Amino acid sequence: MRVWDVSGFVGAWGHWPLPQRTAADIIALMDTHNVECAVVGSTRALQTDWRVGNDEALDAAAESNGRLIPFVTVDSTQPDHADLLADYAARGAKGVRCYPSMHYNTLPHQLEPVCAAAQDSGLVVTLATRVIVDWSFPVAPVGPFEYLFNRFPDVQFVVHGLNYGAEAWDGIRLLDTYANVWLETSCLQGLGAISQWVSAAGADRVLLGVGIPLQYPACGIAKLEKAKIADSAKEAIARLNAQRLLGEDS
Repeated sequence: MRVWDVSGFVGAWGHWPLPQRTAADIIALMDTHNVECAVVGSTRALQTDWRVGNDEALDAAAESNGRLIPFVTVDSTQPDHADLLADYAARGAKGVRCYPSMHYNTLPHQLEPVCAAAQDSGLVVTLATRVIVDWSFPVAPVGPFEYLFNRFPDVQFVVHGLNYGAEAWDGIRLLDTYANVWLETSCLQGLGAISQWVSAAGADRVLLGVGIPLQYPACGIAKLEKAKIADSAKEAIARLNAQRLLGEDS
């Protein structure tokens, strides 16, 4: 199965040693698991210095011959979102990742300027409720941010990090309610969870999240390979939906 990972990262990881940090490291790991492309953000932008981290992600993508697709992260308290995101878009960024679970000053109303700037620059907005499947990291509920989906109907939102139980059911509700919301699978657990999403809301706005290299790639891919859904749905989730969302040629 040819797959795209919409939830990848580049850079050093402050929480435990990470052997894959550079573009070359990440691509070698992708090749091992048959991952064609990865949407990547910077771990540095997530943890410490978002400006330097964004440069790292953009530079890594530029070196990757199209294998890495960069998303940026910005401080929601900055006043110049429009200029920032326009510049990043001109440099190749396809979207912006927002981390309310990690950036404690990122409240729903503070994301309005980011979303407005993303709308002006044609960027996808990822709203990450959690970074990866690790219970030591904080989690943000998606509910308080839902008004943004109505407020910016021309922005495509990817909800990242939903897990099992009530969160998985939230995903179905979001797909049914908002035509501009997509879900990714990197943190989705539970028996038959992908199948439940597809049977309840269709496969058209479900994206494969693997979490390269912070999560072990084979696990995320196996969730899709073993899902009891049609092969056409698997192919859509594996890569075709991501290509459509990001405007990438197949």
